[in-house]
Amino acid sequence: MQTVASGVAGLVNLALIPVGLLGLSVLSGQEKAGWRHAVALLLGSAGLMLVCSGATPASAGGRGEWLGVAAIVAGTFCYCGCGAVVAAAAADARSRCSSRPHRRSSASSPSPP
Repeated sequence: MQTVASGVAGLVNLALIPVGLLGLSVLSGQEKAGWRHAVALLLGSAGLMLVCSGATPASAGGRGEWLGVAAIVAGTFCYCGCGAVVAAAAADARSRCSSRPHRRSSASSPSPP
């Protein structure tokens, strides 16, 4: 059984949430990616790979650990996608509820004295 150190798992998960959300917002047309986004993603990815590659003492795992890290990456992107879908559905439901006119019936509201 292959394992991933909890520190590496947490680092990969937390580092890739903004990447996943940026990717989804670019794909959905809500955000336009520019050169600053690209530079930031490249620098962040390089740092993350350096920490997880075994070139530093922080990562003590072997080759089998990469399969675990790949599973964490896939799970993180699924988490971002599901969260974005749920958030969009909630925002859509909220906008539909707020756009309906509210009627008060005269029988249910107390009349002023």
